[in-house]
Amino acid sequence: MEKEPRYNLDIATAEQKEKIKEIATLRIGAGIKAELILVLLGVKNATELTVNTWNDPPEKVEGVLADSKLIFKKITFNKENKNVLSSYTISLTQEKADKLAEVDGLEDHQAVGELYSFPQTAIDAFVNSTKLELEDYPDMKGIIFLFALSKDHWQEEVELLKYWSQLIEKYAPELFVELGGKKYPPEADQPLAGK
Repeated sequence: MEKEPRYNLDIATAEQKEKIKEIATLRIGAGIKAELILVLLGVKNATELTVNTWNDPPEKVEGVLADSKLIFKKITFNKENKNVLSSYTISLTQEKADKLAEVDGLEDHQAVGELYSFPQTAIDAFVNSTKLELEDYPDMKGIIFLFALSKDHWQEEVELLKYWSQLIEKYAPELFVELGGKKYPPEADQPLAGK
């Protein structure tokens, strides 16, 4: 008997697929584009975005966010850095965007972890210093996201990271490759790197 998949990859509506394409074309960091896509798909509660002088102008970024029906709240962040033009908290709900704006990420790791949709086991491990040591991490091939893994539940946590990565691979494959993900195994007709 075949095991039911734990996570469903077929979750994007036709409209979301179009919005993902718009997000992927923004000149902002590749990592934040992937985070925005996960928020848009509803698998992450919220994220933060900082627009710098080398990114698309804030007005363009705000337009794409609004067009994608992502709720954003402008926040004050690092006023001394002249490269920062705007910073935002972003969610599908105003409540979560507001809550992330109010949380001190350096102090309240629990609240930030929950808003970033990290598993409770990983949040607890981070807060209680029971994280898996980096040298004990499993093979992370094909995984483009990361949070601190717990010693006792890292297998389930890696499954979530794989799922998030697979969503980006499915809906924004060029972004997946840009973030260091590779299609595994390589297609038979594709040359291996360096060959």
